[in-house]
Formats: sequence, structure tokens, C-alpha cells
Amino acid sequence: MGKQMSAAADGELPVVRLIDDDVAFRRALQRLLKGVGHQVMEYGSVGEMLLEGIGSAPGCLVLDIHMPGPSGLDLQEMVASQPEPLPVIFVTAEATVHETLRAMKAGASDFLFKPVDSETLLSVVRKAIEDDAVRRQARRRLCAPRPAIRGSARARGRSWKWSSMAPSTSRSAPSWVPPNAP
Repeated sequence: MGKQMSAAADGELPVVRLIDDDVAFRRALQRLLKGVGHQVMEYGSVGEMLLEGIGSAPGCLVLDIHMPGPSGLDLQEMVASQPEPLPVIFVTAEATVHETLRAMKAGASDFLFKPVDSETLLSVVRKAIEDDAVRRQARRRLCAPRPAIRGSARARGRSWKWSSMAPSTSRSAPSWVPPNAP
């Protein structure tokens, strides 16, 4: 259900990208997410995901904070700098208050602790995918070229109110001339 509802306007299906060094946890999450119809890609580290490439498909990231190599927080920073940043959901066994605050201030969609309740995780992933689809659609609308309406007030850079109140430029010059004019 979530997959079809959240498909991008161009028909591209959302992908949940799992990045966690705990193989058993990653596989369990993959089964859970695929079981409800999500397309899933899994990675054992941030470096592994970066080598394969994050891709441009809509969706979200579900990642741990502490992993070998770059951390989940490092990946969140990298993703945030992209033209279409993906929502980030942290699922971790342990994190300091500082790490949690850093993640949330940097725009994490949610922050969950292991063990995580299946329904909670599915709800958070569904919302992140829906939010991503809405943001992408809004960006497309903003970036879409708008056809100019020839001869309209908007095409000349004026609002319709101004053009109805302003004197027409096609009239002749005023007949009254100030007394000191040369």
C-alpha cells in the first residue's frame, strides 16, 4: 500500500535504504519492510553505500549512528547537501544526548532505539516516504516552466489591479504643461 501511494510523479518507486553494520538486524528489517511492499536496498556501512551510490530514487534512509568508517551522522550531513535530500531515520542501540540532538537538529525524520517496535518503525518509514514524495512534487512544481500569457498584465510585470487602475500607456501625453516648462 505505502509503495504505490508514495510513488514519485515520474513513476519511480520509493526505496528504503538500510545502512547498519548489524547483519541480523538489517536482514530482519529488510524482511519486515519487503513484507509490506517496500523496495529495500541494504548496506553494511556508509562506505559501502557510497561506493554503490545512493541513486536518485525517492524514499528514505534507515541507519545506525555507530558503524565502522563514516558514521550515520556523517552520512546525514552528506545527504543534506544533495539537491533532493532523502529523509533520514536513525535506529540505534546507543546514542548520547549530544548525538541525538545533533541528528534531530540536522533534520532527522525520527530517532528510534533498538529494539524497535515493528509497527512504530513501519509508521515512521511510511511517513518519511510520504514526506519525501510531497517535497519532490513541490520542487517539481516550483521548477516547472510557466507559460507566459501574451499581452496580459502579468506578462508585462503588473498585477491586474494595477493595470485596471493605472492610466493606459497608449493614450497621448497630457495636454496640461506646468507653467515653468521650457
